[in-house]
Amino acid sequence: MNAEPGPQPATTQAPEPRISLLPLLAETISVQALGTMAVLMVPALAPAIARDLGVPTASVGYQISLVYFAAMTASLVAGTLVAWYGPCRTGQSAMLFHAGGCLLASIAFPPFPPWPSAPS
Repeated sequence: MNAEPGPQPATTQAPEPRISLLPLLAETISVQALGTMAVLMVPALAPAIARDLGVPTASVGYQISLVYFAAMTASLVAGTLVAWYGPCRTGQSAMLFHAGGCLLASIAFPPFPPWPSAPS
């Protein structure tokens, strides 16, 4: 018996939800601003830091070298982290690490001298 199919019921699909780009833009700007602040905080304060620690102002070059080395190392795994955790969660983690670095850099008195004091 060959029964012909009758009229199919109309299917209604829910409209696609609108995705607001404002939160994504705010997070991206926050990551960039906090990252820039974390990198440029030490060079901007280099004269005061050098005076307080008794080291030459040129020592700030070591901090910049470490930042660039960390950026090169992080960029090796950044694509994998974004694929695993998504861009939003990866950006939030980056902000957390930047904030932790700024917190460590803002400690007024280190418990031990990071390098020997320059002779007076």
